[in-house]
Amino acid sequence: MKNAKFASTTNYNLFEMNDLNRGIDQRDDIAKDMIKNGFKPSCAIHVEELPSGKLKIIGGHHRFNEAKRLGIEVYYIVDNDNTDVAENEKNQGKNWTAKDWIQCYVSKGRRDYIILDEYVKRTNVPLMCAVSMVHGESASSANASRMLAGGRFRVGNMKHADEVADVCDVARNSKLCFAVKTGFVRAVSRAIRFAGADYIQLRDKIKRFGCDIKDRGKADDFLEELEYVYNKASRGDTLPIKYLAIKNGKAAQQTFSAPKNNV
Repeated sequence: MKNAKFASTTNYNLFEMNDLNRGIDQRDDIAKDMIKNGFKPSCAIHVEELPSGKLKIIGGHHRFNEAKRLGIEVYYIVDNDNTDVAENEKNQGKNWTAKDWIQCYVSKGRRDYIILDEYVKRTNVPLMCAVSMVHGESASSANASRMLAGGRFRVGNMKHADEVADVCDVARNSKLCFAVKTGFVRAVSRAIRFAGADYIQLRDKIKRFGCDIKDRGKADDFLEELEYVYNKASRGDTLPIKYLAIKNGKAAQQTFSAPKNNV
């Protein structure tokens, strides 16, 4: 911010909203503070000057929006350092949700985020489960969620994500209200990925015996329900889904987190 300029104005037409920002909703908490204290100079918005002379808002969209709504003078800092809105919010530690980051990078045309967003809309899978599976991991993994804010999220092998979505879709069509709950989706993911359950058999058994599945809440408890319907009316050996899912899931987690030896 070597050549930054500090100023204030009530000419709201001077500013241009950044189309890369998350959605702007009304913030009554900010408005209440502004009514009491005005627009604090210490909370000046961050803008960059465009060739047209307009000022594009990089940080402070909600403050600007509320000041404009109340007719209050806006304080701003012009800093043409080409920082994009996502990077600016990340550097300042702003409280964006996973959905905010996804929408930000979708608006930038980032292919991986677009695929993730389309998967969530198409399947109704809980967001954080979708993030993990679209990245190529189980629905219980938290590794991919750390990549969202930095724009580092990448799409992995979608086979598992599509299989889980297929099973959950059948459960949803069978009127199982818990089919979109995180615990159920994680249980389905672990049953297929770690217990070796055939997803087609699991899907078909849920279609036939889904009414026998109880809403248990937690993934480990849902594994018991899935094990029951998976093995129901089966000939031959049964598959201990819960035992294998927990055992192999822990082994996979230990393998992933184990330190790599230097060669």
